[in-house]
Amino acid sequence: PLTCRYQKESGHGGARNHSALDFIRQNNRTESHDAATHQGEIWERDPQGRLTLTHVFSDEKVALEYSTGDLKASGRLPAWSSVWSIVDPALFGKALPLQRKSVGNGLLEETYAGQIAGVDTTVDWLPVLKLPARITKTAPGGAEVLALENCWPMLKAPRQPLSESQLNQYRHIDFSDLGDMETDPVVQKIVALSGGRAHGSAGPR
Repeated sequence: PLTCRYQKESGHGGARNHSALDFIRQNNRTESHDAATHQGEIWERDPQGRLTLTHVFSDEKVALEYSTGDLKASGRLPAWSSVWSIVDPALFGKALPLQRKSVGNGLLEETYAGQIAGVDTTVDWLPVLKLPARITKTAPGGAEVLALENCWPMLKAPRQPLSESQLNQYRHIDFSDLGDMETDPVVQKIVALSGGRAHGSAGPR
């Protein structure tokens, strides 16, 4: 079990946006929280390898739940490796060829670079943690950087996973029910906060 804090930076034109992202990883569960949007994701894998997603809206106290079928139907069922490691290691050596190896802070770091969906992507990878030290994406419209700040053993981390009792205080909504709830003000708000993506056209990740 491991908790890591990343810094996110994005720039489009002259505007720069910064926020922190906490990523909590356990064997069959990951949890992430974005400090800027106050949203998070909880991914879980059951003994049969099926994935489910809970999109957490902290300010609204809403947990939007996606079943495996929902994720398949909306075309956004990921490989577990990409959830567990933030970036899918299967891309390395294929879409992202190895560029170099180096040592930083006593850890081996591998740099991979290439294009993914037309976006120039560079990943500085930490094999010992199976996590990126840095991901840089550059497109004509701007650039995005996700950079590792620190990692802790989960029990000593500044943020702990949401407990079952904490999640029970949230309003739980099934993704498959959204179409019947379009007049609900809370549903309208979380769809707007997701940029319309709560309807499944793309994921909030």
